[in-house]
Amino acid sequence: MLQENAQELIDGLEAGTANLGDALGTTVTLAEAHCLMDPRAAIFPTWGAWVNAMQVGSALFAAATNGVPIHEVSRWMGHSSIKITVDRYGHLTLDGSDRCRQVIEATYGVHMLSGFPAPRELGAELVLA
Repeated sequence: MLQENAQELIDGLEAGTANLGDALGTTVTLAEAHCLMDPRAAIFPTWGAWVNAMQVGSALFAAATNGVPIHEVSRWMGHSSIKITVDRYGHLTLDGSDRCRQVIEATYGVHMLSGFPAPRELGAELVLA
């Protein structure tokens, strides 16, 4: 039953991330259950269960470390409070100054924060006038 639930949750991730937290919890529980029956992890199903759990966890890690807002990660994880997510995974996200720098550079270019004058473009003065 646990195996089927884990597979359904994994399959459902192709349609959306709403159950990502449930998928992580279920796949980790399944992997731990395999270890109870196979403590040396000597058979393939135990390894397969851990691979699934690590892949789902890696998806959450990738989201948290690549700019997905922490409140979205928190919702996907199914945490009752964003504080739980920030306390556990906040160190993985860009801090405020890094995010601010990225937004400014994406909007105005690297020259905005570098101290060098912005490159002149013909007609630029007309836009500012």
